Amino acid sequence: MNVVIWGTGKKALWVELHIKDKVEIKGIIDSDKNKVGKFYLINNMQYPILAPDGINDLECDYLIVAVENEKYCAEIQNQLNNLGFDDSKVIFVSKIEQYDDVVIEELFNSEALDKCNEGFFFINGKRMVCPKDYPLVRFKKEHFMYDEFLPVLVSNAKADGVIIDIGANIGDTCVALSKHRNMKFVCVEPSYYFYEMLVNNTDELRTEKRIAYEKAFVSNKSGNYVAELKNGTGIMRQDAAGAESENKTLDMIINDNEIDYNELFLIKIDTDGYDGSVLLSGKDVLKRGSAILFWENQIDTYEQYSDYKDAYDLLSYSGYTTYFVFDNRGNYLCDGGIDNVRDICDYLQRIKTGWSTKTFEYVDVMACKNNEIPICLAAKDEYLKRYKYPVIIDDRN
Repeated sequence: MNVVIWGTGKKALWVELHIKDKVEIKGIIDSDKNKVGKFYLINNMQYPILAPDGINDLECDYLIVAVENEKYCAEIQNQLNNLGFDDSKVIFVSKIEQYDDVVIEELFNSEALDKCNEGFFFINGKRMVCPKDYPLVRFKKEHFMYDEFLPVLVSNAKADGVIIDIGANIGDTCVALSKHRNMKFVCVEPSYYFYEMLVNNTDELRTEKRIAYEKAFVSNKSGNYVAELKNGTGIMRQDAAGAESENKTLDMIINDNEIDYNELFLIKIDTDGYDGSVLLSGKDVLKRGSAILFWENQIDTYEQYSDYKDAYDLLSYSGYTTYFVFDNRGNYLCDGGIDNVRDICDYLQRIKTGWSTKTFEYVDVMACKNNEIPICLAAKDEYLKRYKYPVIIDDRN
């Protein structure tokens, strides 16, 4: 199937990343005369930039208008009408949910079907129930690398194993990773609100007997906690009135689910600032196991900052030698030893305490022991090869 893309902005990059391999891009249309005759470079592929008046000469099955601004969409529609282009071949990305699902599924992979505002969206063809205006899809539209690394990591695994997902939310990470290998999952989510969606969204994995659930907080601390809903997530907050969920340690989660340390491939943690506390609750598995760790290094309080510093000491003592750091939009920053992570944590703390202007809000950190370094390096290299930004980007689109 042949397609032509209209637009040279970020949305055109999004289209190219999400279009199916069987679709051939014949060229890029743009009204800017200064761009016509040049090439649009994406992922080592060059596409000629053509003027709109030659669109009828192109043999294409569909024209995908990769523009979201309503004003520009209206102008493009008028141009196409004046050129007499077949309207049945035109697909506006900004209105993708209005087109026939069969046509869209022929063109795009399922992640392109963004219907977040209606309370659901798609991951790997799976319809995910989510809160209305769920921020994940907006983030992924605005930041192309957001949440894209872990699927690459899992696809590089040498064998199937077990993934612990702490702070599983609605199950988006679990579903995204489930298609790459036949991994098993233990998903931990303390919020009643998100837990119900998690169970609903992972029904296929439940049928395949590949998933177990824990409705619990994970921490090295005692006390009663509730999950305060904020911006599409549940933030752990102490409440003397009573606990929303049981409080467990990471070691308890693994022992209660009878997981052999040798079977653990990945422990993913996303608890909005409490990841250090989670790590500190897993002294046994960190010392005796060799699972790859991936956590969100977010700091909101001094106590959290202190927990991270203690967790780094524990990781170093437990044999974790190599650390890979990503910014909070998924872009890779650097790798090195634990001292590099300590320095970045101090950097974030200075921002949090007001000594510096904000650059990024937090970082994601992957840690591994020596035996898993080749897998992590291979995943990093493959990941970075996927993101070759185009030479020409028109931000107004």
